[in-house]
Amino acid sequence: MADRQFLRLNADWALAFDSRQWIIQRRNGAEGWFARRYIGTSVADLRRAIAALKIRVSRAAALELDRLPAAFGAFLEQQGVDRPVGDVRSKRYHCDRDRLREERAVSACDKAPDSAISDKEAA
Repeated sequence: MADRQFLRLNADWALAFDSRQWIIQRRNGAEGWFARRYIGTSVADLRRAIAALKIRVSRAAALELDRLPAAFGAFLEQQGVDRPVGDVRSKRYHCDRDRLREERAVSACDKAPDSAISDKEAA
């Protein structure tokens, strides 16, 4: 999905989004708009990034920022955009990671000495 500009913060700064994050953009003369920051988490993080860039936000834009949902995922739902699903490789990674965790837990139990259990039961 290409990024979509949805809010002008002032004459030189704007907010856009794609399927993964909000994008703070700056106008560079006749060359157009360029991404300066990417925030895919919360409005609080978005506000911190705007403050860090020392962007003076217009009153109208400030009101629109106040209306944004707290999390980026909720914003996407509001826009009617589905969040991307990871590719097959990332799904496989998560399955392999979970399988390895299970194997480590089982092997840790296998390594526990039986005598430690019987000593506790005897006491």
